[in-house]
Amino acid sequence: MTASQIGDVARWRTRIEDLATLTARAEAVRLAKRVVALNEDLAANHAQMIDLVRDSKAAELLDKTCIGPVTVADVYAAWSRAGGSVSKQHSPPSPASVRSPARSRTPPATGSSPPR
Repeated sequence: MTASQIGDVARWRTRIEDLATLTARAEAVRLAKRVVALNEDLAANHAQMIDLVRDSKAAELLDKTCIGPVTVADVYAAWSRAGGSVSKQHSPPSPASVRSPARSRTPPATGSSPPR
């Protein structure tokens, strides 16, 4: 369903109907309202993550193609945990050292060697 359709369902009103249809309608409305609320929470979380990443040392990674705030946050968190803590001697990976998945020429490792 599209976001518009979910919004329409969330605004359905109760009607005089048989019990099965009434129950199904009430459940559809409840679930649609939950989806709308979760989408709003997700949008707020995404905006907050962008703000947090922009305030970090890894902010310049957001300017790279195909690197979004979730990826930057993952990279930054992994970098900051290296050695157990962030120190002033280390810096986050440079944008040039982080390869975009779209530009990568080597296939990801699968954990096993290719068949011969």
